[in-house]
Amino acid sequence: MNRRHRLDAVVAGGGVVGACTALMLAREGLQVALVEPKRPPAWQPASRDLRVYAFAPDNARLLDDLGVWQPVLAARALPYRGMRVWDAAGGDALAFDADALGQRQLGWIVENRLLVDALWNALPAAGVRLHCPARIEAVEQSEAGVRLQLDDGVALDAKVAIAADGANSALRGMAGIGTRGRDYAQKGVVAFVASGVPHRDTCWQRFLPTGPVAFLPFADDGDASVQGRLGSIVWTLPDAEAERLGGIDEAGFARELGDAFGGELGTMRL
Repeated sequence: MNRRHRLDAVVAGGGVVGACTALMLAREGLQVALVEPKRPPAWQPASRDLRVYAFAPDNARLLDDLGVWQPVLAARALPYRGMRVWDAAGGDALAFDADALGQRQLGWIVENRLLVDALWNALPAAGVRLHCPARIEAVEQSEAGVRLQLDDGVALDAKVAIAADGANSALRGMAGIGTRGRDYAQKGVVAFVASGVPHRDTCWQRFLPTGPVAFLPFADDGDASVQGRLGSIVWTLPDAEAERLGGIDEAGFARELGDAFGGELGTMRL
């Protein structure tokens, strides 16, 4: 049986972008549906998500308008109060300090899984119609709008469809929208580490000839051995170098990571 639903907008993809878009449209009084093949896993405090964001105050205000910022803060978010950026080639470092700017913080470090969980918890109350698990099988476009056929037999008619289903968007492909891209021959190495010295609620980034390396301070999560020193790193490297680092022992990795930061964060460890 083909069941049809008429809507203002359909959002494909339930990640941060898709869920935020659906919430914003619904709060404007529009009839919105979100289609996602798999419900994201619930956030668990005992599990750290390697994917983190450094949010500025304007990001927080947007999320607060959507009703999800306070739940995120109550769960786990670290206010960062400083930022230090410098180049291995030399020159003075750029340093930003909340106190010098008359601010309580420069921003917050938030886990992707926690943010997605908060967004999904807000969707039903906002009136967003969830179609999950469901996949879009076909798209028909006309002057009246768009019709999306789902794999569960439901057809969604809407004025507009929004593709927020990732870099390899299925909806984008069905709509015939092409893309161009190129291989940067680089990878991002991510890990949770403990710095040898306290991070002082500061984000650290150093530019190296091979690419930047960044340390984002992470909220203490009960592990006393890393209190005030826990952080998430993203280290951009050429493919071959990233593969090499992925194969060395922990002590070797920690030593090279410490060198990448020029010793500013002390002796590192995974």
